[in-house]
Amino acid sequence: MNSERADLVIVGAGAAGTHVLAALAQRKRLDLRSIAVVEAGDDPGPGLAYGDGAHPLHTFGRVPTRRRERGDELRVQLARSLHTLRERGIAVALHERCPARALHRDGDGDGDGWVLDTRRAPIAAGACVLAVGHWHVHALAHLRRAVDWRWDIRRLAAITDDEDALVLGASQSAIDLAIALAHRGSYRGTITLASRTGLLPRVWGYVGDASMPRHLDRLRSAAATNVRLEDILTAVRADLDDAGGSWSDFHTPGDGLAVLRADVAAARASKAARREIPWQAVLFPTVPAVFDLFPRLPAEDRLAIAPHTYAALRHLEAIHIANAQRILDLADAGRLRCVALGPAPPAPHEDAHHVHLGADLRAHRILDARGHDPHIAHASDAPFLHQLLADGHVVPARIPYATRPDDNHHLDTGGIWLDPTTFTTLGGSGVPTPNLHALGPLAIGQLPVYLGLWALRRQAAAIARAFRT
Repeated sequence: MNSERADLVIVGAGAAGTHVLAALAQRKRLDLRSIAVVEAGDDPGPGLAYGDGAHPLHTFGRVPTRRRERGDELRVQLARSLHTLRERGIAVALHERCPARALHRDGDGDGDGWVLDTRRAPIAAGACVLAVGHWHVHALAHLRRAVDWRWDIRRLAAITDDEDALVLGASQSAIDLAIALAHRGSYRGTITLASRTGLLPRVWGYVGDASMPRHLDRLRSAAATNVRLEDILTAVRADLDDAGGSWSDFHTPGDGLAVLRADVAAARASKAARREIPWQAVLFPTVPAVFDLFPRLPAEDRLAIAPHTYAALRHLEAIHIANAQRILDLADAGRLRCVALGPAPPAPHEDAHHVHLGADLRAHRILDARGHDPHIAHASDAPFLHQLLADGHVVPARIPYATRPDDNHHLDTGGIWLDPTTFTTLGGSGVPTPNLHALGPLAIGQLPVYLGLWALRRQAAAIARAFRT
C-alpha cells in the first residue's frame, strides 16, 4: 500500500478540525506546503454536535442560532478555508470515510514526525493535530430500557409514542431531549427531568458590549504561575458588586420550573429595557479570563469545584428564551416535570416494564444527559484514542497538588495532558511531545467544562501559531 506524505495531518474534520483549517487559512505566512485531513464520517464540517442529528428547534446557547444552522455555517467555513489554503499554493487533501487506526513515530520511533495509519493508506507527516471530538461512555449500558441517544435525536425513534421518558440531568442536552421528544407530533408520554438540584439552565436576557470585569482581568494579568480558587471567587464577588448584583445571583435554590419562570420574566424585562442582568454583565465577559485562569488552579481547588460544576454550567450554558418558554409550555400542559434527587441520587434499576429511580420515580425509558465523561479509558467507541494511550504518545491530563509538589501526587482530570497555552501534548514527565497537538474535548482536562466553538477558536489559533514562518 502506497503511503502519502504531508507536512501536517489533521485527524478529524468536524468542528475542531474545521477550526484548525480556518486558523491556518487566516495566517498570512505558513511553514506548510501540504496538509492531509482524515474524517471518519461523510459530512465534514459540522461534526456530531452540529450535524443533522441535532433537533431543528434546539437553539445554540444564548443566541437564536440553531445547531443545524451552525452546522451549515461550519460546512461553509470548511469549504472557504480549503479554498483559501489551496489558492495560496498549499496542497490540502480531505479524505472522507477514512477513520484513523493508529499513530506511530516516523522512522525508527525516535524521530519528530508521525505516521498515521488509516483505512485508506498510511500518511507520513511532520506534525499531527488531534481533532477527534467527543468519545462516548454509555453509563446506562446495564439497563435494557435505556436509550443510548449519543447526542443524535434520530435515535429517539426507539421510544414509542405512549412511553414515558426519564431523563437523567437538567443541562442543555436534557432540554434538547425534552424538546425533541415533545415536538414529535404523535408523542403522548410524560417527560421527567431528574437531577441533583432540579434546577434548569439560566435564561439569557440583553447582553451589551460590556468590558472585561476589572478584578478578574487584574488577576489574569498577574505574573504568578499559580492561582487559587479563593482568588477567583473573591474577584467575581467584587465584579458582581460593581455590576449591581450579588453572590446570590449564582445560587438560586427552589423549584426548578418556578426559577425558570422567574428567569424568563427577568430575561424579557432585560431585553425590553436593553439593560443587562447583573450576573450576565459579569459572566459573559468573564469567560476569557476564566479560560486563562483555570489551568493555573492546583488539584485541591479542582476537587473543591467538582461538586459545584453544574451550578456553574447553569450559567455558562444559559439558554435562549425561546427554549425556556418551550419547556414552560410543556410543564403547563402536564407533559413535563422537574425533580430534585438530592446530593446522593439513587441508582436506577428496572423490571420487565419500567425503569425505577428510588421509590417514587418510574418510566418506560431512561436517557442519560448528565454530560460527557472526560476519561478516555471509559470510552466504548474510541479505539484510536485507546491506542494513543497504550503506546504512550499521550497521557491523561494530570494536575499537581499545591500542598504536595511531589511528582507522584497528581489529579487525573480526564482528556489528555496538554500545554494550555500552545495545546501541544505533554508526555508522562510533563515534557512537550514534539509536533503533536490536540484541541476540543481532548482539552477538557485543563478546563472545567467544554466551552464549544468559542474555545475551539482560541485553541485553533494557538495551534496555528506553531506553523507560522
